[in-house]
Amino acid sequence: MPKTMEVLRPKAAGLIYRAIARACLIGKETAREYLLRAEEAALGWPLPKGLTEEELERRLFPIEPVSVRKEAEPDWSRVHQELRKKAVTRHLW
Repeated sequence: MPKTMEVLRPKAAGLIYRAIARACLIGKETAREYLLRAEEAALGWPLPKGLTEEELERRLFPIEPVSVRKEAEPDWSRVHQELRKKAVTRHLW
């Protein structure tokens, strides 16, 4: 994503997504997403002085905490009981 700053500059000049994407050699939807994220982060062109590419990416693409979903443990005694039945396989159960 090193082209993030390059995407914001042409938008200030009034170019459409397709033209911005072609100029930056990225997809139209990618250009659109960058610009929408910049709008949500209240960033426009010109960017604040001293804003680095890394800081810009942190603002546009914040790292969201990963939620760990704990799945319920199967009732293994019931599984073994069902598998003992005639004509029941692991695939069927």
